[in-house]
Order: sequence, then C-alpha cells, then structure tokens
Amino acid sequence: MFTAQFLAALTVLLLLKGGLVVRDLLGAGFKTPSRQLAEMPLYVGNDVVGAALAAVLATLVVWPLTAAGRPRVVRGASCGLQVLHAFFAAFSTGLLLDAGGYLTRNALLATVVDQQGSALDWAPAIWDSFTQSLTFWNVAPLVVLPGVALAAGAWLPCGWARLHRWVRRPVVLLLVVLGGFALFVLPRMMRGEVGPRRYRYLNGLEKSPLPEFVASCAAPWIRAVAPGPDWTGDPFRFDFSSIVAPGQEVVTPLVGAEPRRTSLLLVIAESVGRPTLDWEENPFPYLTTLGDQPGEVAFDAHYTTWTLTTQVLFSLLCSEWPYPSYRSITMVNPAIPCRSLPETLHDAGYATAWFTSQDLNFDRQMRFLQYRRFDLVEDMHTLPGHASAWKGKWGLDDRITVQAILDWVDRQDERPFFAATLFFAAHHPWTVAPEHASERLHRVRDRQVRALGVVDDRIRDLVEGLRRLDRLDDTLVVITADHGEGCTTARARNPYEEVIRVPLVILGPQLAGVQGRVGFTTSHLDLAPTVLALLDLPIPCTMKGRDLTRPGPARVALFGGRPPRFRLGLVDAGLKYIIENDRQDWVFDVAADPGEQHDLIEDRPEFADAARERVRLAEAFSTRLVEEYQVLLDGSGCRP
Repeated sequence: MFTAQFLAALTVLLLLKGGLVVRDLLGAGFKTPSRQLAEMPLYVGNDVVGAALAAVLATLVVWPLTAAGRPRVVRGASCGLQVLHAFFAAFSTGLLLDAGGYLTRNALLATVVDQQGSALDWAPAIWDSFTQSLTFWNVAPLVVLPGVALAAGAWLPCGWARLHRWVRRPVVLLLVVLGGFALFVLPRMMRGEVGPRRYRYLNGLEKSPLPEFVASCAAPWIRAVAPGPDWTGDPFRFDFSSIVAPGQEVVTPLVGAEPRRTSLLLVIAESVGRPTLDWEENPFPYLTTLGDQPGEVAFDAHYTTWTLTTQVLFSLLCSEWPYPSYRSITMVNPAIPCRSLPETLHDAGYATAWFTSQDLNFDRQMRFLQYRRFDLVEDMHTLPGHASAWKGKWGLDDRITVQAILDWVDRQDERPFFAATLFFAAHHPWTVAPEHASERLHRVRDRQVRALGVVDDRIRDLVEGLRRLDRLDDTLVVITADHGEGCTTARARNPYEEVIRVPLVILGPQLAGVQGRVGFTTSHLDLAPTVLALLDLPIPCTMKGRDLTRPGPARVALFGGRPPRFRLGLVDAGLKYIIENDRQDWVFDVAADPGEQHDLIEDRPEFADAARERVRLAEAFSTRLVEEYQVLLDGSGCRP
C-alpha cells in the first residue's frame, strides 16, 4: 500500500517539477536550456521526501479501511487523498511562482496578520494571495495534476501485483538513493563545497511543497529540542557592542542636526563600493564633493549587511540583519511584519513610492515590497516611457527613472513624500546607453569606470531636479549603495572591502549647521532609525540599528556573503573577522591592509574567539527571528 501511494505522489510531484522546468526553459528563468536540464537530477531529492510524506499520510488514513475489507472505499479514499495532495502542491507552487516561496507556516502567519476571527475568516485573505499568481503561464503546467492524481490514485492502490511487470523494487530503491544523494549534495553545493562550478542557484526548484510546509511547522519544536547556540535575551535586541573598544562613546556630526518634518529621498546605487570613490580615474566627480560643505555629512566606514540586493533592502527598510542563508527574505518570510521605514512614513502622512530601473521579478523583490505600504511601485516594466527606453541586460536607462521620480514629486504639491530609487547602471557587465558609450571599451576597469560615471550623473540629475522643483530645501537626501563589486571574479561574491564597504552621504535642511566625515564603523542597520530621528518621528522598537544623531557606544557591523563561499563576519574599529562555511576563519586589519592579504588570526586570537562567538549568536538570533517574527513579536511586548 505504501509503495503504491509513494509512486502516485511521486508521479504528481515529478510532473509538477517538469512543468516548472518547462516554464523556465520557455523564458521565465535566467539559465540556458542545457544548464537547466543538467541540474534536473538535483531537483529530485526533496520530491522523493515529499512523496514519502504524502504516502505515509495516505497509508495511515486508508489502512483501517483496508483492514476492514472495504476495497472500494479504500480506492475512493486513496483517490481523494492523492487529488488533495495534487491541489496542495499546485496551490503552494502557485505561490512560489509569484510570491517567491512555497506555502509555509510563515506564509500563513503573514497572510493572517491583522485578520480577526476564526480560520474560516482567514480563507479570503489566503485565497486572494494565491489568485494573484493565477496567470496562464503560471497555471498551464499545473492543471493536469488533479487528473493525474485521480488516475494514479484509482489505479495504483489496487496493489503491488499490478505494477510488478513494469516497476520492481530496485527501481523504487534507485529513486530513493537518487533522492538521498540529491539531499546530501544540495546543501553543500549551495554553500560552495561541491564541484568545479560549485555555486548553483536553483530558483527554488530544489524544494518541494509538502516538505517545506512540514519543516516550517516543525521548526519551533525542533529548535526547542536541539536549540544549539541561541540568543537568550530580548528577541528584538542583539548585542552589537564593540569587541575592540567596549563602552567607547562615538559621536557623529549629526548630533548637531535639528530634526524636523521634511520629505525624504533615498537613492540606492547598484554595485557601488566605497573604494571606487577613491579611484584615480575619479568616476564620481559629483558624489565625492558631498560631505565637505555645510548641510552634508559623509560616512567613510559604512558597511552593507549582505552582498545580495534583496537582503540589503530588508536591512535598509526594516533595520534588521538578513536571514543568514543563501535564501533571501523573499523566499523565507517576505511578508515579515517588521515595522519598516516606508510604513512608518506612510502612517505619518507621507506619500510613498519606490522606483527602480530593474526588474522586480528578479529574486521576487516585489513580494517583499508589496507589504511595505508604498503608494506606488514602478520598475522597468511599468515606468513611464519604458517601451521606448534603452534596455540593458539588467534594466532600463536610469534617466527614465530620474524623470519618473521628478514627475511624481511634482504631483505631490505640498504633501511630504518618501521616494526611494535603485539605479542599475553600475551592475555587471557595466553596459550603458549608447549615448554614454562614445567608444567601445575592452578593459573591464574602463567599462566599470564609465558605468560608475553614469550613476554619478544620475545622482546629480536627481538632486538638481529637486532644486528646480523648489523641493530640495525641504527634502532630506540619503545616498548609498546596496553593495559593491569585487575587483576580480574570485572576489566578486565575497565580503571584501570593495564589496561590503559602501558610500553613505546625508544632506538636507536638518543639517544646516553641521558638516563633516565619519570615520568609525557604521552599518546599513543604522540608516532607518537615523533618518526617522532626523525627520522627528518615533523609531519603532523592532529596529536593530542605532540613531546616529545621538552619542552612543561603538558597535560592530555584521555582514554576510553569497556562495560559492558562504561567509559571515563582522567589522569592528578596522578589524574584520570572516568565517567560511562554519570552518575556516580569518582576521584582517582593513585600515593597514585594505587589500586583505595578511591574515592576522594567529596574532589576534582573543578578538577572533569573541568575534566567532558573536557571529554564531547573530546567525542563530536572525534565523529564529526571521522565521518566527510574528510569534516573537506577539510575546515581546514590543508594539511597533
């Protein structure tokens, strides 16, 4: 009985996964057909587990009927269970296609946030969330599943004897072995430990609906039985205190600012590291001048939290350290009920909008942004003028975005606004609109310098555009980057200085009497609370960053990097600690050794031990917080 149920469920899941692969091959993904097909065996592991779970559940339900000698009822019940599993798989995968993740405990918690009453009252919210993904190309590969499940459920439970001519036990055993091998290889491959091209990004296809749902529901109990390293204090407060100089007070020029309610412009430049501002080619003639005049403050030791844009957006808007995994917030808990910067401003009466030249379908960014209470969200598919604009590999000409922002600001009249934008021009491979490409450049450095110059032009255009609209004197402007870009392929995804140290400049009427540069360590976590303080608005208690308008103790800046080498670490007063895959670690003095060539771990063992423990605790802290945010929030007494 179990074998028959297992084969029925596996048939449904393999057809489902095959439909998703076909969908990717038809153009929804970013991979070549050969690479997609070569990776297909890796998808089987979790599907084997899913089929086994479905088979166990179905067998437990129909076994009493079998013992009672009711074969027809057994067959009907088996058909119904298999159809139910097929609908669940289709429903969950429908959420994956547009929402960025399968149906999980977090998805249910996020859906019912602010919902009152019984579970029946939540059903419309869950259904609305699912129906957002009911487009033709999303549904087409899935519609055959209930029919297949019905046929398999009717035929297979008749017994193993009917199958023995075609399928023998070694075939099932081979599938189980293949699934087990894939389950063993996948986590190691994601962490960059297997194969010559070790990193594989499988777009969620390595997962399977039922195991994801069961694992998410079981996580709190598993953590209670085997907690491992854990943060035992306030679930919304972590120890970011300096290891090198504990208790040392640091002060920024922002302590002299005069907070008041103004509009806010947040400019995020894609792939711009702080070291590029010091290149001899001077790709940022405008940006490098900011910070030296009254009303401007620049931060020279400011660090991003991750080397992946989606993770960084979570940190910038919510002042939270990202989920420490290759899986971004859009896959784990996209509707996480953190109290974000746009939500706070929206509730304070601001008009809120997000503009980007990129595609918000990439990494399912829209799934996160749609919960942040933006009045308007525009990307390369919806920006005014997108149809005739120049298109690169990763987005549109950023001039289209600048114009869209200025037009939107002009329509706000006297209402305060919050406009956020993500420019794309500096993204690899540094292709820019033909008007900017006066000659063909073959050296990577030359192409990058030209692309960075285009970003500088767009930042200047935006600031000057606000001046022409007479809104600059009533707007706080924040300019930063999501992350930088490695100077070589080997350094591109890793948290070297050129990747994780990013520019930050703040200018506005609140800073009329102050100016200067900040040389001590700051983090993207600090941006949202600092901005809210400058706007004279309350800072939500969930935000982890510090308000830089007040004196306070020195702190570390936590960061993480993408595979092929999964690295976590922290920066503290010029000392950087990095640990790779929970095994090898390093210490660098980035002030004396900006190229990070000389490992000092043997010379600074006490710092390494303290930093290692802090990073392990941060990993456990953030994992639990992101996965169980709503539950922890309800029990914390924090009301953001």
